[in-house]
Amino acid sequence: EDGDHASDFRARFPDVLDRVRHVPGVEHVGLTTSPPMGGAGITALFRANGDSVRHLPGSSVFTSWVSAEFFAAAGLRVVRGRGVLPGDRQGNPLVAIVNESMAHTVWPGEPAVGKCLVVTERGTPCREVVGVVADAHVGSIVEKPTAQLYLPTAQDTSRPARRLLIRTAPGRAARVAIAVRAAMREGYGDWAVSRVRTMSEMLAPEILPWRTGAALFSAAGLLALLVAIVGIYSTISYVFSQRTHEIGVRMALGARAGNVARLVVGEGVRVVSIGVILGLLLTLAAGRLVKSMLYHTSPRDPVVLAVASLSLLLVAVGACIVPAWRALRVDPATALRAE
Repeated sequence: EDGDHASDFRARFPDVLDRVRHVPGVEHVGLTTSPPMGGAGITALFRANGDSVRHLPGSSVFTSWVSAEFFAAAGLRVVRGRGVLPGDRQGNPLVAIVNESMAHTVWPGEPAVGKCLVVTERGTPCREVVGVVADAHVGSIVEKPTAQLYLPTAQDTSRPARRLLIRTAPGRAARVAIAVRAAMREGYGDWAVSRVRTMSEMLAPEILPWRTGAALFSAAGLLALLVAIVGIYSTISYVFSQRTHEIGVRMALGARAGNVARLVVGEGVRVVSIGVILGLLLTLAAGRLVKSMLYHTSPRDPVVLAVASLSLLLVAVGACIVPAWRALRVDPATALRAE
């Protein structure tokens, strides 16, 4: 909203907003002054008695002026109190919504809802905190959530919310994006088309290194799994090729095929089980070395460790199938004559 298009943008905005709301697949349309994971930095916050609010995480509070549907569109859960209502406009009591990080820091051990907050300048009217919402990332998906403040855009005409945050039905994001571009083209012309972006497009540059790393680690893991399969198969095959005479004796004395198969598979699983236990101990001991390379996953996650261990055991069983099949085909008479 700048340059020669500023006045035209404001004049046509209500019509464009109505077009977007009626696009099939659109569930919520929120208005905001800031892009996702952004906000204006405000450093001046005061309590009702005039004392400055200090010790906030970060150097400033990320503040956004939002509409009533913003939290539903952004997927931000209201933890306590309420969000912005259509009635939060000029002439009505000033309100504010804070995130959990700010609530715990400014009012530790106390309920934030009902508290009074003065924004930007002493002496200005106090805003009542009417709700607490879940934390959201600011700036980067890897940064820890910091203090965030949300104010109703309808109560501050100097902060018009001209950004649309659209929540679509599952699987409809691509179609909705095309329809929204068409609606904006009809309302504004070609100059506004490039301003429509999905969250996937916005996050792609940041997620790409993580996806690349995940792909490389996955490839390395598959290669290691293949080496494990070949190693287990080769070892079990060699061991039981040296035990041909023993197998022949067992079968000549009446050993059943199932017993022989269990002997072969059990040998392989026993060896791998020892390796899995040692690997788990090393993982637990060295987990902190890879902690910085993981995103929202603990290096000691019991589910991940259990799945990895079970996968290796299944691989061991699979790698033992061929040696077991060969053992079952041993002719007792031939085996008894073997050295």
